[in-house]
Amino acid sequence: MVQLLQHIYPFEGWQLRGTTDAAAGMEKQALIASAEHLHQNLLSLGYELEKSNRYTMTTAKGLLDVDILVPSYDNARQTSEVAGRAFDAVPGLHFTVVTDAVIAHTTATLAAGETIGFTVPIPDIEAAVVLKALAWHSRTDKDVTDLATLFEIVHQHCAQIQRWKLADPNLSGARNDAVVALRLLIANIDRGRWSRAFTGSATPSRFSALIRRYASGQAQQTKRPYHRGVILRCTKNPHDRPHPMGSPRRETTARHIRRHRDTRTRPRHDGRPASTQVHERPGPHRPTHHR
Repeated sequence: MVQLLQHIYPFEGWQLRGTTDAAAGMEKQALIASAEHLHQNLLSLGYELEKSNRYTMTTAKGLLDVDILVPSYDNARQTSEVAGRAFDAVPGLHFTVVTDAVIAHTTATLAAGETIGFTVPIPDIEAAVVLKALAWHSRTDKDVTDLATLFEIVHQHCAQIQRWKLADPNLSGARNDAVVALRLLIANIDRGRWSRAFTGSATPSRFSALIRRYASGQAQQTKRPYHRGVILRCTKNPHDRPHPMGSPRRETTARHIRRHRDTRTRPRHDGRPASTQVHERPGPHRPTHHR
């Protein structure tokens, strides 16, 4: 999807991220109506059903995968049963399916020299950003890499993009969830996370700046946190939010040292017990985020 969008909205000096897998997203009712037809077509192309929603074909270059996805109406990836089979339910996919698609007429040259052509509908830029933004926290570096590419497209082709509402003052639904996720992603990047996702011309600082510029809509924190055990309240500036420990508008870093009196008995270097000592320790720290 992202690689095709990169050809539709070309720009120089940016690395292509190639993939060998494919995914098809559809509404549950459409899947129920076409499940048998879809299954037989994939089998006729040489694919085998590996599990409920994944088809695999072995080639001389390795495995090719096709995943069939359905929408999740929560902001978390789930498993949904459709027609007696389990399918991966993806947040943001309903928004992607119901918005206007871009029709990509593609010609590809294979490694053996053969040329094939196909036409495929793919999400436009805004829908692709929503889909990837709601996927990054449960997957790997590749979603952050794709988001960096998508925001570079937004920046360089802003005048050609017909639909972009992530900077609107009032957000709702999947757009709201995406902006909340993007602000949490910025907070992670500012702490040095996801550094391996940036290659070539992509840099963390530029990516964060583009998100702040083009996804600046006023979003409301959703009920379900995007990371287990941690709830961050996003405000207009992700660096200026209430601290989880209750200290208003204070950057609690290692520079802020508070003294406390430790009344426990601690051994001295010579092994004898010591009297009450005064120690220094950093103030309340920010929670550490884990993938």
